[in-house]
Amino acid sequence: MLKRLKDNWQWAVVLFSLFIVIDFIIKILGGEILQLDRFFHHLIVENLRSDFLTPVMKFITILGGSYVVIGIAVLSFLILSNKRWSFLISLNLVFVFLLSQGLKFLIQRERPFGYHLVIEKGFSFPSGHSMVSAAFYGFIIYLISQNCKSKKVRICSVVLVIIFILLIGISRVYLGVHYMSDVIAGFFLSAFYLTLYIKVINQYIDGRKRNEK
Repeated sequence: MLKRLKDNWQWAVVLFSLFIVIDFIIKILGGEILQLDRFFHHLIVENLRSDFLTPVMKFITILGGSYVVIGIAVLSFLILSNKRWSFLISLNLVFVFLLSQGLKFLIQRERPFGYHLVIEKGFSFPSGHSMVSAAFYGFIIYLISQNCKSKKVRICSVVLVIIFILLIGISRVYLGVHYMSDVIAGFFLSAFYLTLYIKVINQYIDGRKRNEK
């Protein structure tokens, strides 16, 4: 019964995430600028930008960039004793990057007009930084929850990483290179993708354990 409830909860995440993303895509392809995009542009870009926050946001956005996540994936092979987890971390990064770039090419939403605080190329939807960082660091959250024995360490790590992921998304709007709907879609796409990815690798690992017996 508990396993069935857990599986249904996971599929609910998948379906809800897919619903949100499809709704965004339909509106964007129809040429709409979503109301939430206007709201967060006014809130973040027009009201929160400051000489103090700008370098902070630039630093945060770097932590969700390709160089950092690739570096962490490579470093995992040196740090983690379980090389299977290191391989799955890297494989996860490859898959989510290809998915985000493929969706950008399909949707082809132009980036927000206005003053960009950093230079970015390519299309806007979904936010690659938000999607990749949510899936990449989200998988690390999963590994921590599965392998850390201390409940306090698990909870603190999970909360800090979630805050970190949200800040990366906010930084993309603050810097003027994404709409908030790009960021939210990136997060929901990651929830959709990562739920499926974890289910698949768990089935693979369970299968390997049965074969080893």
